Amino acid sequence: MAQFSRYFTREQLEATRHGENIIPDDQLPHWILFTQCWLDTLEAWIRLKYGWDKQQLKISSGYRSPRVNGLVGGHWNSKHLGMYQWSPSMEIKACAADLQWAHTEHKSIATTDLLASMISHLLSYDKMVVEKVDGKEWVHISVFPHDIHLQRNLNLERNR
Repeated sequence: MAQFSRYFTREQLEATRHGENIIPDDQLPHWILFTQCWLDTLEAWIRLKYGWDKQQLKISSGYRSPRVNGLVGGHWNSKHLGMYQWSPSMEIKACAADLQWAHTEHKSIATTDLLASMISHLLSYDKMVVEKVDGKEWVHISVFPHDIHLQRNLNLERNR
């Protein structure tokens, strides 16, 4: 198991029920940076604030290969792919993760809206969406990992 950061492994970012889904070697550095600077910060803050000692966040979707992205109905230019087509002549590195609470014992406190609020106050991001589909909820966050000071998108979008 390859530890990408204090709290997350490579396997957690690649996990899927749709077969092989391996982060390409040339994309590993920006996925590691994303894990260390964004996801670890959020996990550590939650543990500190609430005194919870085990893993609180679950990555329901991190990196997606083009094949997996197609199978799950992802957008052709999804940041889950690790690259973003900024213009016809420019691709830039990008990352995305769909986050859920890992446990249900704190469900009266640990809501998807609380997680979105934490992200909006703690992290810089390109886009954040609270998604609710078929009774499941998660928070999608996407970033350009080599621009840590990127102005976050202040328009919190909500899918229904």
